[in-house]
Amino acid sequence: ELEEALESCIKQHKHKLRREDPVIWLCWLALYQAKAVYPAARGPTIAAQIEKDPFGSVIKKTNPSIEAMVAVHTTREDMYRRLWCPKELFDAIGQRKEIWMAPSAEYTAILVEYFRFWRKFTLDDEEAIRLWADGDSRSNCMSLRVDTERAKCSSPDDDRTIREQIT
Repeated sequence: ELEEALESCIKQHKHKLRREDPVIWLCWLALYQAKAVYPAARGPTIAAQIEKDPFGSVIKKTNPSIEAMVAVHTTREDMYRRLWCPKELFDAIGQRKEIWMAPSAEYTAILVEYFRFWRKFTLDDEEAIRLWADGDSRSNCMSLRVDTERAKCSSPDDDRTIREQIT
């Protein structure tokens, strides 16, 4: 699902690319996280990697090679439930970087299904989107409302640090 979402994103934004080999940020691939699951695993801890501010050092305004941050949406994971993803979106917006959406086909199909559901109750598309956006993000249905306050980190220290940075 990830590969298909990225291919779709590149096709959709190809006309914006300044280079044949674009430099984009994918937060899913940014940190080595094996130690979080297997403490005996080799390699750096998440905390040691975060100390180096990988996202901040890559996405800075002074780095013109970064064309965009890609927000990958799949049905397997809600990116807004992991506190690092909203934090990186917050930082990218602060650095005036474009955010490109990369929804998988399955995710897009579900979005269309929900839109059609809400459209039945309204006179036009904009009203349907407003009604859908007013939905409760805590329900099991796909909502346009995002509640990043409920996002979590596996590490209480990371959680505290991020919340201090973005509030």
